[in-house]
Parts: sequence; structure tokens; C-alpha cells
Amino acid sequence: MGTEKCCDNCRSRLDQCSSIDDSDDASQDFGPQTFQLLSAVKILGEKFGIGLPILFLQGSNSQRLEDKYRRHSLFGTGKDQKESWWKALSRQLMAEGFLVEVPGRQKFIRICTLTEKGRCWLHEANREFPKKLKLEANEELCPRVFLLPSSKTVPPGAEQHSSNRVPIELTAEKKSNLEKMYSYKASDKISSGSNIPEKSIIVHSPGKSYLSSEPVISAEEQETQTVLYGILVEARQKHAGKMDVPPAILATNKILLEMAKMRPTTFENMKRINGVSEGKATMLTPLLEVI
Repeated sequence: MGTEKCCDNCRSRLDQCSSIDDSDDASQDFGPQTFQLLSAVKILGEKFGIGLPILFLQGSNSQRLEDKYRRHSLFGTGKDQKESWWKALSRQLMAEGFLVEVPGRQKFIRICTLTEKGRCWLHEANREFPKKLKLEANEELCPRVFLLPSSKTVPPGAEQHSSNRVPIELTAEKKSNLEKMYSYKASDKISSGSNIPEKSIIVHSPGKSYLSSEPVISAEEQETQTVLYGILVEARQKHAGKMDVPPAILATNKILLEMAKMRPTTFENMKRINGVSEGKATMLTPLLEVI
């Protein structure tokens, strides 16, 4: 997967996510999949947790699904995605206010239902083609596969060795760390966990050394951003715990870094941050108090 010999099925999945690293806007269109999941929840009567609608979309033979549901046209239409992917999408839709989990009749049972926002979107989507809905494309929803070394043209004589190379799956974060490790050295020693913006780092490449064209941030501003980022991470953790969602679904580290940099104090300013929709801005309102 990810090579020139990649099949159409794998290539289509890569194409869906191809623009994530090339654009500052991390949102992607998940309209068709959202329509499938919201429809499945509604078809099953909004009486179960998110697990059963996912089994329905995957065409499961589970006894938990009544035979009448297997005759529905949407049954099995989500086989191309794994269960973990559908669950990640459901968490994102909950964070954006399209789905909500409510207590069931029995203790410890959670039921997944559509919110008013979800019902309105589904009603409109029934009359719309193609169905569109932009969501933040986090790593769970849009995994990337990278090859090390590159699958591009290799020098003559190296072909026999390259044929034995095994594709290695790397997350975007790990790939970024590897690129940083081998593409530059900081002018001063900076710990791997440092949150100092990259624009203040001197870049060294073979045969030349140059400074970033962007203005260098003062040491005081760097320290302020770093401290605020740490506070925002802690606040995100607590707020995500209250909402019972993974912290990364609430806000990615990139969003928190932008918040530490821009320091928004109003709802409107929050929406100006890349990757923050109106729904997500609403969810992140408590973090404004931290700033």
C-alpha cells in the first residue's frame, strides 16, 4: 500500500486523505459515511449503543441483529471500513453534536441517539447528492501509510536491495518526529518534548545553513506559549473526561498550539483557528477561561 503498484481499493483510501499534510485545513469530507452511520442509528430505532449500528453497516451475522434489518438496502454498506474506524467517526460526530449517548433503562447501558442537529442534517442529506459534511480528519479517521525508504526511483545497482525493503506503517506524528530528527539540528539543545515553535529553529541542510524567513519569536513569548500550552493540555484532559470523549477528539495538539499562539478570548476568535468548526468551538468554550 502506498506504492506505484497499489491497487485501486488501497489507492482510493489514500486519496481520501491525500490533502491532510498539504493543507493547513485539517478538515475532510465525511458526508457519505456520516449519512450511513446516522441512518443506521435511526433504522435501528435509536434503542442501542453505537456498536449495533456499526454491526449493521458491516453486514454482521451477529444474532443481536434481527433478520428484518438484513434486508435493508444499507445493510453491509460499510464493510470497507473497520469497526474501530466507525467508532472513531461516531466519537467525532458526538463531539460535533450530531450524536449523543444517553442512559438506558438498565444500569451501565448507554444508548446512542440523534440530536436535533443530527436529525436536521440527515433530513437535508436525504435530498442532497453528493452528501457532504466536513469534519476534522484526525489520525483515527484518516491513517496514513508511509514507506521507508521512499518507493521512488532508486539508483542503478540498488534495485536488488530495495526489493527486500518492507513497508513500515508510521503515524503522522512518528513520521514528523523522524523528519525533524534527521532534517535539522536546533541552534541550542532542545528536548524532544519541547513545545517551542519550529519557526525559532535554525535549519541545517547539507552545504547550507539558513534562518526561517518568519520573524523570530522572543524568548519571553516562547515561554508564554509553552506554559499556556501545558495548561491547555491539562484543561483539555479534564474537560474531555467530563464529556467522556478522548482528548484528541475534543481538540488536537495542533489546535491547542494555535490557541496558545493566538490566545482567543471570544467564541468568534476561537472559530478562526484552523480545524475549529462552530460545533467544536462550542465544545471548547470552557478553555477560553484558561486563556
